Amino acid sequence: MLIEPYRSDHLPGVQSLINHHIGAVYPGWALPAAYIEQHLQRNPHQPVIDSWVAERKTLIAVKRQRVVAAAHLLHYDTDEDVGKDYRGAGDIAWLLAWEENMDEAAALLDAAHEQMAAWHATHIYAWDSHIPVSLVIGIPDVWTHLITLFNKAGYQPMLGRDEILYGGWLRDTEVPPSPPIEGLTLKRRIGHVWGVLFTACLEEKEVGFCEVVADLSEGGAVPSLSGWAELGNLYIEEGWRGRGIGTWLLQHAIDWLRMAGCDRIVLSCAADDEAAGAGRLYRRFGWDVFSRLQDGWELKQRNGI
Repeated sequence: MLIEPYRSDHLPGVQSLINHHIGAVYPGWALPAAYIEQHLQRNPHQPVIDSWVAERKTLIAVKRQRVVAAAHLLHYDTDEDVGKDYRGAGDIAWLLAWEENMDEAAALLDAAHEQMAAWHATHIYAWDSHIPVSLVIGIPDVWTHLITLFNKAGYQPMLGRDEILYGGWLRDTEVPPSPPIEGLTLKRRIGHVWGVLFTACLEEKEVGFCEVVADLSEGGAVPSLSGWAELGNLYIEEGWRGRGIGTWLLQHAIDWLRMAGCDRIVLSCAADDEAAGAGRLYRRFGWDVFSRLQDGWELKQRNGI
């Protein structure tokens, strides 16, 4: 078994690793090879944090000329404009391995730690960034072999960073009904991040909003994601919750998404929000849990590093 820096001839093996792992979380999702290689150079899904990266390196474990594990490593700058928790830190942005090659995966993780030491990383995170697809920031529960690997190495998920990934069809949603509250109006504008924002207003006061993204294929760069939409945000002001505003906003957003050609949706929900009732709302629309993931791991036991 060899551990070596990434080369372009490793790309088919890396693509296979990434797509088999993604496909266990989201049905039918797969990334083109060129898209993956481009995202080894920068991560446009993390526009703020990625700008803080001073060095990055991808390591590959090869056994009998086959890529059996891969890890993408980041080292953050120490400048004052870098977030305090990230200054000088190292991040194992992702590490993927075939389940039958966990000895090689453990050796790759050791090599990652050696690289962090060479970078003089002040502390080490793992899965604080993500593989080159949105909504997989952390280790999903369907990747049990990787959870075991990082636990054994002394990593622990950060408290309060649990996420639940929901998804489902858009085809059975009702046409938006009349507003649930007299005088409630709907406004649509460009979203806060990537999508379209639907805002519920009462006498010009915003009482809630819903943001959706209609194209996860990034203009066709990722064909397998065509037809998928993302619910980016759903928020109702306290005092107005439980009065049907969230359902009404979602119905309008879904009607818009269907006109855009979307027939499936995904979303990430914080564990606290799910417990507070968001999960019940999503299930009413026929969406269910794809996976649960633990986001943002940190090395607690240095193991001589």
